[in-house]
Amino acid sequence: MQRILALLIVILFLCVPATFASEIEFQEGLNSFFGFMPAEFDFEHARQAGGYWDRPFFELFEWGMIEPVEGFFDFRMTDEYVLRGQRYGFHTLANIQPFAD
Repeated sequence: MQRILALLIVILFLCVPATFASEIEFQEGLNSFFGFMPAEFDFEHARQAGGYWDRPFFELFEWGMIEPVEGFFDFRMTDEYVLRGQRYGFHTLANIQPFAD
């Protein structure tokens, strides 16, 4: 019984083609899974390395900074950050934190 099982395992490995990392197609743009946290430190080199996504630190996207006074929304800092990344072809994946002062 053990010999039959061993033989089946060997046959399985011989029949299933191997996939090598060099054979996997690199996805670009929105389909890419490659990014940095955060890429802001060096957008240019991060982009040259193949990065498409930027995950900024949470401090910039705290709700208390976006709505410093109830009913007044200030997106200037967050918009500026996203625009800097877009200049280098990055998509920003921001996580708005619920913390408020």
